[in-house]
Amino acid sequence: MAANYRAVNRAKSIRQLTDKNKIKIVLEESDVRQLTDWLTFIQDIDLIRSDTELEFLINESDEFVAIFTSALKTLNKS
Repeated sequence: MAANYRAVNRAKSIRQLTDKNKIKIVLEESDVRQLTDWLTFIQDIDLIRSDTELEFLINESDEFVAIFTSALKTLNKS
């Protein structure tokens, strides 16, 4: 997800910036359920000891998904 997010941010033209396929890839790779499973696993092996930290990371992930979902909806309207 991070690599595709950076690719969208480095777009050299409006056409590249509005490439629906790149945004779709970001959304596909941001599978929240999979991310939550990994974060829970990391917590289980004590790499994250704080429930607050885990909740923060999950919320950040949810916000990224919301941002890119909104961007894709906007692009689909145009």
